[in-house]
Amino acid sequence: MPVAAQRYNASENRTNERGVDLDSTVERIRRETGGRVLHAETRNNKGNREHRVRIITDRGEVKRYRVDAGSGKVVSPGKQRN
Repeated sequence: MPVAAQRYNASENRTNERGVDLDSTVERIRRETGGRVLHAETRNNKGNREHRVRIITDRGEVKRYRVDAGSGKVVSPGKQRN
């Protein structure tokens, strides 16, 4: 298992003043995909805050998700990187 996946700790509560927090987003994606979290962060993208989550599936595929931090909507669903 990748070291980064082992280090992610949902108790590190990073929240937005408004909108959906990173922990809730990560947990939702993890639950929906059944994958392991490799990386999760919140970034500014052209003035909009978005959560970026990278997971690895049971088949070894790495998928990246971008989620609008204000609405919780997935901006970029599960794009796979080869």
